[in-house]
Amino acid sequence: MYNLDPINQQARPNTVYVEGLSAAARIAPEQGRLLGLRAGQVINGIIAQRPEGNVLLFDNKALPLPSNMGAVGERLGLQVLMLGGNLIARRLTESKASNAQRPQMPESPGAARLNRLSADIGQLQLARFFSPNAMQTLAQQPEARPLIQQLGQFLLSSKNLQGADIRRLVEQSGLFSEAMVRFSQAGAAASMKSVMIELRRLLQGAGSDTTRLNGAIDEIEARQIETLGHQLQRQTQLSWLLPFNDQPPVFLQIGRDQDAEQGAERQPSQLSWRVDLTVPWGPRQVSLNIHYAQEQVSIKVWAASPEVADKVVLGEAQLRRLLYRAGVELQGFTVFPGARPATQIEQRSPQRLNVDV
Repeated sequence: MYNLDPINQQARPNTVYVEGLSAAARIAPEQGRLLGLRAGQVINGIIAQRPEGNVLLFDNKALPLPSNMGAVGERLGLQVLMLGGNLIARRLTESKASNAQRPQMPESPGAARLNRLSADIGQLQLARFFSPNAMQTLAQQPEARPLIQQLGQFLLSSKNLQGADIRRLVEQSGLFSEAMVRFSQAGAAASMKSVMIELRRLLQGAGSDTTRLNGAIDEIEARQIETLGHQLQRQTQLSWLLPFNDQPPVFLQIGRDQDAEQGAERQPSQLSWRVDLTVPWGPRQVSLNIHYAQEQVSIKVWAASPEVADKVVLGEAQLRRLLYRAGVELQGFTVFPGARPATQIEQRSPQRLNVDV
């Protein structure tokens, strides 16, 4: 006996999972025509449950969905695309509920640590760890005293600051430690970073809190990653810090200007360098931008307050004399009584680097 029920029954498209696209469904062209779908169309609807599975209800029609494509009652938007002779219904928006329910691929501890360190370069924990008060507190612990004394050889003195000491600190502070270990060079283990790692191991064994030290080591390694990333992109930029025994540490970035990086052969006397310095000053900070080219230097200072700015201005004459003894002319000296604008920092900061290891 014949009746009209098969004619009134809606055809069910052959919806399958598309490999590599967890939020997409593939529909045969002839089945898509039954639903009136066309390439470029955007459909919005609500997911409903049927005995045969979940479907998307839109315009009095029902589009079957894969089981991993949303939950019942969720509003869903799909875009119809033509790919390889088949219609692809691609999800437009991801809901928070579906994101929470969808299992995530586990991330290795090494990859998670690299992503965290590459996200941003901080200085809070380094400034706290290398503050004079923190060093004195650690030196009072008998078990940590030998390592604190060993760490003292990497601390500078603001009252007797020499260029050779700064160079030695940069070379032995840990920035190049991994390269020295790789090539089995002498002195690879004698670095500021290695002493900090040994100090962390000692404090953890004694049950002491190492939160600040952990953060300081992470911030050092973030600077290593940024320096390595610039080197991989054939750019010269060094990100590091200069710890002192009588003042907060100085954070610096040294690099060639972009035009000098992209230029052809240049004489060493024609190279243009820039140095950005940041010094914590209580809750604020003092920032400097130094531009050096052809034995001339221009300096911009963003002081923490008007009082600090006045003291910096008073020291200009002494600065000129020191530079003159070194054979460098102070071409420009500008002092701003306030914090460095965010736009200035964004313009000098490089884009976030992706380093594959």
